[in-house]
Amino acid sequence: MRLRFMLILMLIIGSLSFSPKPAAAQTSLCFADVPGISNCISGRFLSYWQQNGGLAVFGYPLSPAQSETTANGTFTTQYFERQRFELHPELAAPYDVLLGRLGAEIYERNHGNWRNSPKTNPSTQGCLVFNETGRSVCEPFLSYWVNHGLLDGSLNAYEQSLSLLGLPLTEPRLEQNPDGDWVMTQWFERARLEDHSAKGVLLGRLGAELKPQPAPSYPSEITALVDAINRQRSQAGLSSLTINSTLNQAAQIHSDDMARNNFFEHTGSDGSNAGQRMQRVGYTWRAWAENLAAGYTDAQAIIDAWMQSPGHRANILYADVSEIGVGIARNPNSEYQIYWTVNFGAR
Repeated sequence: MRLRFMLILMLIIGSLSFSPKPAAAQTSLCFADVPGISNCISGRFLSYWQQNGGLAVFGYPLSPAQSETTANGTFTTQYFERQRFELHPELAAPYDVLLGRLGAEIYERNHGNWRNSPKTNPSTQGCLVFNETGRSVCEPFLSYWVNHGLLDGSLNAYEQSLSLLGLPLTEPRLEQNPDGDWVMTQWFERARLEDHSAKGVLLGRLGAELKPQPAPSYPSEITALVDAINRQRSQAGLSSLTINSTLNQAAQIHSDDMARNNFFEHTGSDGSNAGQRMQRVGYTWRAWAENLAAGYTDAQAIIDAWMQSPGHRANILYADVSEIGVGIARNPNSEYQIYWTVNFGAR
């Protein structure tokens, strides 16, 4: 059967409206008996982890050692439940492994500049005052800070605590942690200390909170089409579009509808338009556009045809959108057999 090739477009600009069991030699430590922990610790990170408190201080490894660009540069990093290790081979041991300033990073991400956090008159009775930040550390956090530090014999006790936990950034205050518990909390450069009453002072799981999530994977047909669209945008001096899973869902709903019900147009079988379908799946847009194609099996052929159509071209080069979703559906018993929906959006 010879397929006909069809294109259709629509553009609507919305108004702003337990103990670890090694599974390998000492050069590598794995945790095969711990559910959910699939990463191992090896090399310099392993020796640093073991020498400075291990599981009790840093927790289990949550990522492999991998290259990462942070606010301070590109390093080999590894995330643990409570910290991020950074490898700096240009520095002499023990300073070739540095701890991330996760307390500062997460506080500023969630609450803004720590310097603007409420300040009380620095306490001196039974407290330790840090002139660098203008904050004081009192009980029960003071005992924890004093008694926990990097086990580096070249540092005095104060320097060891400072290296592990950092300076205090806030005064203690009642906060709800990510587990939903309301606890007295104090933020430090590299830690968040939480007073859990009978359980004592515990470290927040900052490494788990900040660990980068793996990039989602998409079928090659989708990535090929998005890449082709982004090449056209780049040639026009426009920013690339990012795949949005919610827009993917909206686009897939319409492609499935067309393939199942053997029609080819922007209005769905229920009378909906693309903007309504986006809103139904939870995408709150301020602008959107939609391109459709049917009968094409190759992403580049679709782009070539769309760029010859003024309306489709305008959607691809629409400067006000920043995200994209793609849906592809097949039905060998339908007129065009394969249906493509591309949703463009901005929030």
